[in-house]
Amino acid sequence: MAAPRSRLWLLGLALLAAHPWTPTRAGEAPPAPAEERVEHFVLEWRSDAPHPADRAQLPVALREAALAGEAGLVRLRAGSGERGPQLELEVDFPFDGIRLLSVEGLDPAGPKLVWRELSRGAGRTVFAEWTAADELRLLEWSSAGRQRDERLPCAGVELPHALLERARRGAVTEGEFRVVDPLALGVEARTVRTTYEDAPDGGAARRVVELRRADGTLAGRYVFQGEALVRFAWQEGGLVARRITPEAWAERRQRWGLDEDASPADASKIRESSPAGATPFGIRDGAAVY
Repeated sequence: MAAPRSRLWLLGLALLAAHPWTPTRAGEAPPAPAEERVEHFVLEWRSDAPHPADRAQLPVALREAALAGEAGLVRLRAGSGERGPQLELEVDFPFDGIRLLSVEGLDPAGPKLVWRELSRGAGRTVFAEWTAADELRLLEWSSAGRQRDERLPCAGVELPHALLERARRGAVTEGEFRVVDPLALGVEARTVRTTYEDAPDGGAARRVVELRRADGTLAGRYVFQGEALVRFAWQEGGLVARRITPEAWAERRQRWGLDEDASPADASKIRESSPAGATPFGIRDGAAVY
């Protein structure tokens, strides 16, 4: 069984930034998109492996989802917040009762990240901000009573969503980057590489952006058609996210009984914590999805 923290490893997506941007340079945050962008995905278990959920113990709707190879839902938003561009991510793992909410506020005076991991009766929150002393401050607290306050040099450090959005826009195609990792409560190295693949409909080639960790393992593979994210994976051989319509996403949420009591917008207001022992299946130990 995975260690408690690795159960809420999570995610790796990103949004927003038309130009290369170093967070320590005030006044250079990327502009928000002209219109809010919202993208919806269903997480699918690879077809060559049995679905890990115990179907005998599932309610009918989730049993049907397991039979269809579905494991969760993802929604990404990019738009304007109170102080500048704002990037939001929400992920639901209904089989584990786990929810992830992430908000990046790209305030020109200093970017901030709020990361919330929620499960039945437990939780964890990470807050990251650039301080006036040119430090990256990382705060963590959990329902188990754990609290940490870390201070790190922030020069050249990226927020994960902002980095991926730069890749979406073509401003980043390759290179080495230092990225905030909420799971590790620190800064991790990421190598970005871009390749191309044929589109299934014979149209324009799709861009494939890969992020790899210092040990060479996959931290994310994102497939873009133009600037639209059509598919992604957080690790080799695990879950794959496939783009779906907003209607299909909402229908699944309702059918799977997922509540709406917490949204990414709430994440920056609610200081709560995260599960001490729940790891969504299909995510290897320590696999942060960024």
